[in-house]
Amino acid sequence: MLYLLGFLILIGLLIFLLKPRMGRVDFGPFLGWDYAHRGFYDNSGAAPENSLAAYALAVQKGYGIEDCHYQELQKYKLFNSQEGIPRLADILDLVAGKVPLIVEIKSESRDVLEVCQHVTSYLDSYTGAFMVESFNPQVVAYFKKHRPNSIRGQLSGNLSGQKGLIYFAIKHLLTNYLTRPDFIAYEHEFQKNPSLNLIRLLFRIPLVVYTVKTPQGYISHKKRFDIQIFEGFDAKEM
Repeated sequence: MLYLLGFLILIGLLIFLLKPRMGRVDFGPFLGWDYAHRGFYDNSGAAPENSLAAYALAVQKGYGIEDCHYQELQKYKLFNSQEGIPRLADILDLVAGKVPLIVEIKSESRDVLEVCQHVTSYLDSYTGAFMVESFNPQVVAYFKKHRPNSIRGQLSGNLSGQKGLIYFAIKHLLTNYLTRPDFIAYEHEFQKNPSLNLIRLLFRIPLVVYTVKTPQGYISHKKRFDIQIFEGFDAKEM
């Protein structure tokens, strides 16, 4: 009897840790779209990844943190093109609500507050459809606390094989109790993760797969995921 009670307690604890936010957001504007990773890019041509030219061709936004001022960044060109490094404001002005955006926020733990405040200063006035995601649970938790009406998601996957308790928790989505994400975005090569599949079984929230790089992968993921982030081919031809 004690073993059964202990087992039930463990199951209850796991469900508590994994539980996302339920039923409070409208995903309608985001479903039915495919999302081009870092824009519809060609690194050998005039529209390299993360350039305005690439974003003009597609609807994906990745926002990273740079350790130098924008005036310095303007001197650099992306790959062998004439495209410079765009600001978040440039991308929002370009998209202007024409297509939905998934905004990935990259941040180290030491600068989460500064980065999130900077990003929200632009997103607060943006009238188009967007949702935010991050590998860092602290970023997702920031939006839970300070922007509860924004759609937020937890990015996860193999995390480049990183070891340690924190990486284990993120990989197995055990930080959801801190962030209560509205969706999960998971690396396609590790979609058999038991925590991901338990969430799929117990909670009806949108699941995003990234980054799909082949037409065959795109077709196979259609039945298991609600949204696909792709690169390297034209998803509209599928």
